[in-house]
Amino acid sequence: MHPLFERRLRPIATVILVFFSWFCIEPWNFAVAAQTPAPPAKVSSREKGPSEKLEETLHKIKSLTQALDQDLAADQEIQPRIDQLAEQQKNVAALDAAVLDEFTETEAFLKAKHLPAEILDRHAKALAEYQQNIQTLRKNLDDTVRIHGERKRAKGRGDLKGADQKKGELRAKLKAAKSHLEEKVKERPHQKLDPNNLPHRMPKVKERAPRLKKEEFTEFQKPIQLAFNGDPSTLMLVQSTQDLPTPADLAETIEVQFTPEIQDLAAQLEHHPVKIYNWVHNNIDYVPTYGSIQGAQMCLMTKQCNDIDTASLLIALLRTSGISARYVYGTIVLPIDKAMNWVGGFTDAKSAVTFITSGGVPAAGGISGGKITEVRLEHVWVEAYADYIPSRGAVHKQGDTWVPLDASFKQHLFTPGVKLQTAVSFDGPAFLDQVQATATIDPNTPSVTGVDAAYVQASLTDYQNQIQSYLTANHPNATVGDVLGTRTIKEGKSNILQLTLPYKTLVTAGRYSQVPDTLRHKITFELSTDAFFGPDFSYTASLPALAGKRITLSYDPATSSDQDLINQYIDQLATSIPAYLVHLQPKLKINGEVVSSGPSIGMGLTQTLTLTFTSPSIGQDMVSHLILAGDYSAVGLNLGQVTADLLQKRIDLNDFSEPVGEMLHQTLLSYWGELDAFNKIISSQSHVAVIRHPSEGLAAAKVTPTYLFGVPNKASYKSRTLDIARDLQTVIHQRGDGEKIFSYFTQAGIYSSALEGLIFDQLFGRNLGDGISAVRILELANGRGVPIYLVNASNIGGILPLLEISNEVKSNIQNAVGAGKVIQIPKREITHGGWRGVGYVVQDPTSGAGAYLISGGLLGGSDETAETVFPLPEIPASPVVVYLLIGILATLATAAGAPTLIIAGGVIVGIFLTPSIAEATTATYPNTQGGSLNQGAIIAIILAIIKGISDSISRTRPPEDWIVLRHYTKPESLLKIFTPVFGLLQAGVGESRGIFLTELKLHPAGFRPDGTPNYVYIATALQLFDKLGNIEVERGQAFIELRINRAEFPPGSFSILKPCALQEVQPCNEWLYPFSTLEINSSRVKRIDSFPY
Repeated sequence: MHPLFERRLRPIATVILVFFSWFCIEPWNFAVAAQTPAPPAKVSSREKGPSEKLEETLHKIKSLTQALDQDLAADQEIQPRIDQLAEQQKNVAALDAAVLDEFTETEAFLKAKHLPAEILDRHAKALAEYQQNIQTLRKNLDDTVRIHGERKRAKGRGDLKGADQKKGELRAKLKAAKSHLEEKVKERPHQKLDPNNLPHRMPKVKERAPRLKKEEFTEFQKPIQLAFNGDPSTLMLVQSTQDLPTPADLAETIEVQFTPEIQDLAAQLEHHPVKIYNWVHNNIDYVPTYGSIQGAQMCLMTKQCNDIDTASLLIALLRTSGISARYVYGTIVLPIDKAMNWVGGFTDAKSAVTFITSGGVPAAGGISGGKITEVRLEHVWVEAYADYIPSRGAVHKQGDTWVPLDASFKQHLFTPGVKLQTAVSFDGPAFLDQVQATATIDPNTPSVTGVDAAYVQASLTDYQNQIQSYLTANHPNATVGDVLGTRTIKEGKSNILQLTLPYKTLVTAGRYSQVPDTLRHKITFELSTDAFFGPDFSYTASLPALAGKRITLSYDPATSSDQDLINQYIDQLATSIPAYLVHLQPKLKINGEVVSSGPSIGMGLTQTLTLTFTSPSIGQDMVSHLILAGDYSAVGLNLGQVTADLLQKRIDLNDFSEPVGEMLHQTLLSYWGELDAFNKIISSQSHVAVIRHPSEGLAAAKVTPTYLFGVPNKASYKSRTLDIARDLQTVIHQRGDGEKIFSYFTQAGIYSSALEGLIFDQLFGRNLGDGISAVRILELANGRGVPIYLVNASNIGGILPLLEISNEVKSNIQNAVGAGKVIQIPKREITHGGWRGVGYVVQDPTSGAGAYLISGGLLGGSDETAETVFPLPEIPASPVVVYLLIGILATLATAAGAPTLIIAGGVIVGIFLTPSIAEATTATYPNTQGGSLNQGAIIAIILAIIKGISDSISRTRPPEDWIVLRHYTKPESLLKIFTPVFGLLQAGVGESRGIFLTELKLHPAGFRPDGTPNYVYIATALQLFDKLGNIEVERGQAFIELRINRAEFPPGSFSILKPCALQEVQPCNEWLYPFSTLEINSSRVKRIDSFPY
C-alpha cells in the first residue's frame, strides 16, 4: 500500500485521481459535439507590445540581480548570470527605444485630438518618471557588467587586492540595482488567503441559552405591559381588545415593503386575514437562523425563511390589506418530536437541537428521564388586529382583537426516496483500485498524474446506464421527488383564526411595529487605497434593505477631461488605453443609485473592497476583494437561496440601465442558483440538513494593466472573474452521523469550484470547459502529465522548492499548512487559452471546509472576453439557468409547480450515482479522522452530476452561428444593450443583411400564484441572414440592420426594424425605435453611448 493512501491522505489523494480522470473526459463536450456545433473559437492572442515586453524583462532582471547578489555573497561563479544580465541589457536598450516611440505616438494622438492640457501634463509627468527610472536601471546594468569585467581582468592579472576591491564595488552596485528594482518592479496584485476563515465553511455561531425571564431582554425597547391577576387566556383577550393599534402598525418599514408582488398576492387572497395566514403557512418553509435577513419581498421570492422574515412577509400582506399587524418576541417551548419534524425531519433529537442552535437561534433542549423531551427557543411571531368578534376572523370588516399568528411553525410529511444503492450495486473497491493502478503515483512526494480517463468514463457511463435502465423498468414515471424523497408542508385549511399559538409561550419580551435594529443583519462596504489612512468611503446598510438589489462598484471618469480622453480611444476602437492618463472615481451603487463614492485614483492602481457582515448571532465577519481602479464589479448576496422564480423575476425586469452591472448581477444570481440546487440534491441524498447563512461573491469585468516600474502603463478589459469569498452553511446530519458533514462539504466545495468556470461558459455561449476554475486547472494539469502534489505539514519542506509558482502563492501555501490545512496543487502554472496561472485547493482535513483558488488569489473563476478599452456587456443566457433549476428541483419545492420526470431527457439520472458509489466504497477506504465517505467516490459522484447538468446545458445551446439572447417582449428593449459586435467579429462575420430575432417557447415550468402556467423562454437568438436573405422571417419579431466594419462601425451602433411578414401596415422595414440615426456608408444606425455606464 502506497503511503499516499494511508489514513486521511489516501482518500484525499483519491480525490485527485478520480476527479481528474473524469474531467479528462470533458463530458460536456461530448454532448455538445453530438448535438450542436461549438461556439466560435476565441480570437488568438495578439503579439505583446514593447511596454509589455519591457515589463517582463524588468522582472527577469529583478530575479537575476537577486540571484547574483546571493551567488556573489557565497563566492559562487557568477559569469553565467552576468552573461544573462548582459543579454537583458541589450533587450532593455532596444525596448527602451520602442517604448519611447509609444510615448511619442501617444503625445501626437493627444495633440491631434485637442485634448485638454491636464491630460498632456499627466503624459509629460509619466514620461519624465519613466525616463528617470530607465536611466537608473540602464546605468546600474552598465555599471554591473563593467565592474564585473574589471574584477575579472584584475583576477587575470593576479591583482587579488584589486579584485577584492571590485567585488565590493560589484556587491554595492548589485544592492543598489536590486533595491531600485524591488521598489519599482512589483509582482502583480495578489489577494492573501486567511486559512482560518476559508470561504466554504460552517460559521462560528455564538450559541446561547434562551432567556426565560422578561427582565433578561434588556437590549430591546420596553415592552407593552398590563397588570392582571386572572386567567392568562382572559388576559390575552383583555389585552388584545384594550391595546389599540397605532399608525406604525400599518406602515412600511425596511422589512415590510408593499411591492407589486406583495400587493398582487394580497389581492389574490382577497385581503382576508385567514387566507393570508394560510398561504404563508402553507408556502413558506422555515429555516432556523436568527435575525432579520431577507425582509418580506425576498422571503416571498425564496419561500425559505426564518421566523422574523416569515413574520415580515405575513405583516406586509396584512398591512397592505389594511389590517394592522406587529412583531412579538419571546421564548417558547416545543415537544421534541414537533421540533424534529419542523426543522427538517430529524430522527435524532440531539442533532435537531444542535441544528437549531448552530443556525444562531438561542435554544436549549429540555431533558427528562435522561432524554431530550422538549426544546426551548427564542422566537418571533405576529399579532394581527383582526375582526375576531363574533366570527373569529371568518368575516373581516373591522379589526377588534389582537390575534397571535405564527406562520413559520408547521409540520411536514416526509416520503422516502428510491434506495438506488440497494437496487443497483456498484463495485466501488474494484473501481477505485483500478483508478489507482492506472495513475502515475510518486509516493515519496506524494503526487499523482496521468490517470486513465477512458476507464473512468466507461465505468461511470456503464453504471449510469444501469441506473437509467432500473428507473425505466421499475419507476417509469418517477419524479425527482420520488427518487430523492419529498418534504411537504402539512397544509392549514382553517377558515377561522385561533386565539392561541400552537405551542406554549414561556415569556413575551415585547411587541414591536418594526424589527428592532439590534436584530437586523447588516453589511458595511469599505473601499481602501491604504489601510493605514482608513477607508476612502464607508457605507452600511441592513441586508433586508439590499435584498434582491443590484450592488455595483464602478469607476466613472473623474473629470470631463478624463471622459473626453476615454471617448477618443473608444472612437478609435482601441484595444488599450494609456492608464497613466486616466483618473477615475469609485462609486458604490444600489440599483444604479450612487450611495457612496471615493476620491479620484489613477486607472489600474490597487484598492481593497472590504465587506463586514454584522450578525446578531455570529458577530462581525470580514471578507475582502482585491480591486483595480477601473474594474466594474457587482456584489452578489445570497440571503438564503436563489430560486428559479427569483432569477426569472430579475430577467423579466429587462433592466439594462447599468448593462455591465446587470450582466454581472445575473451571472452571480445564476451561480448561486445552480449551486443551491446542487446542494439541495446532495444534502437530500446524504441525509444532512443545511442552512445557508448570508453569503457573498463578487463578479467583475476586470481591467488588466501593464506596468512600467510599478506604474500602470496601458490598460484594457479582456476578462471577467468570479470571486466567492463567503459561502457559509450550517450542516448537521439528520440521523446524528457527524462524519457525513466532511463528505458534504467536500462535494459542495468541488462543485462550487467547477461551477465558477462553467457559469461563464453557460451564460456567454463559450465551449463548456473554456472557463477557468481551480478544479479545471487541476484537471488540465493531470491531462498534461504535470504532477499534482498533496502538501501538508509533514512534507511542505520538500515540496515547496519543487513548485514552479509565484512567491505569493507559495506564501499562501505556507500560511495554510501552518494553520493545519492540506493543499492540492500542480507543479507548475498551466496555460489555457489566453490565461496562464495556477489553480489549487486548500482544505481543512477535519471539517471539509475549503478554498478553491486561482492565480491572483481569486476564490473563484475567470473567463476571457474581447480586448477593449471599456467593459463590453454581453447578454447572459440566464433563462437557461432558470430552466435547469426548475427541471432539477421542481418537486423538491412542491410550491414550485408541476413535477419533472426523473429520466426526462436523461438530465437527472447522473445525479443519483452519488449515494450508490459512496456507499459501495465506504467500507473499503474509510476515513478515520472525521468522515466515512471515501473522497474519491465523492469526486466521481460530483463529476457525474456535472456531466448530467452539462448534458442539459448542451441541449439549450444554439448552433455556433447564433448569439444567445433572452426573449424580449418589446423589441425596442434591445436598444438598452450593446450588440455583441466583437462576438460577431470573432465568428468571422463581415457584412450581413441583418440579424433576426427568434423565439423559443418551452413547456410550462411551474405555476404562478393565480394558477396559470409560467412559461420559460430559452435560447432566443439573433441569427444572421445569409447573403440571399434566406431566413424564417415568419418566426421573426424584429431584426437589426447591421453592417460590421471594424474601421468605421462603432461598437453598440444599431437600429431595429420590423420585417414585412409581421407588419399589418406597409411600408416594409419600419423603424421601431423612433430616434434619430446616423448614416455610415449608407447604413442607418443608432448610436448608443458606450461609457460610462
